[in-house]
Amino acid sequence: MGFTLKSFDVLKDEFERGVKELMEYHKVKEEENLPTERQREIQFLRASINKLNSSSVTDLDKSGKDPHIKARTLTGLAYLFREMISDTYYIRSPDNSKFQRILTSIIGTNEENVLGEEDVFSLTSTAMKFVSDQIFTNVHSKKVMLENTIYSDINGYGVSTPKKLDNLNVLWKKGNAILSAERNLIFDNSVDILIKEVKQRKEEEENQKKKEEAAKTGGHGSSFWNFGRRSDHTSKGTTENDENKVTPTY
Repeated sequence: MGFTLKSFDVLKDEFERGVKELMEYHKVKEEENLPTERQREIQFLRASINKLNSSSVTDLDKSGKDPHIKARTLTGLAYLFREMISDTYYIRSPDNSKFQRILTSIIGTNEENVLGEEDVFSLTSTAMKFVSDQIFTNVHSKKVMLENTIYSDINGYGVSTPKKLDNLNVLWKKGNAILSAERNLIFDNSVDILIKEVKQRKEEEENQKKKEEAAKTGGHGSSFWNFGRRSDHTSKGTTENDENKVTPTY
């Protein structure tokens, strides 16, 4: 099992097809006519895609050791937005959201392609690092450069727009909430695995100890019982000899 990541090019194509599918679903010909929240989510994801397109692998990962970082970043962002949409459905199932279903399809999860706790943590942390790199002057600074980011012109994601940063706040808090929850799950699972390993190791040590003790006694139990068997055999032999003896008559 496990999760298989799609390539960045495939993800980009599926995203654009998904946008067209969403427009057909809402029976509109322009993205501007989509529901407001969907417009902003699409704008955010497209701005991220454009930035990923223009970035090299080393721009995103200084070590250059992650050739799939663009795909992991986009998949992580899609997952993050899917979960944010799910949170808005209190009564109805999140599956009632067309865009939520589209994002699920883009991510590629199904009965056979399953996201585990470590997958979710890795994808979300990669996505959150990307967003952080876009909105902070540097990783050690508390100053946020929201006036000049790839998201500045998206209402709710930059201070250049009239609305407050409600959307960015929700995204930031949701991302950190996911990371915290998955980190706890990973820890709990690791503890369970460790407990099982220790128990199994102790059982193996006990079995090995029993085998060694059996080997020392020749596989017949304790030396006491071995001595008993030899005594019985000797006594029986003596009795038979006594019966065959001829007692001399004087």
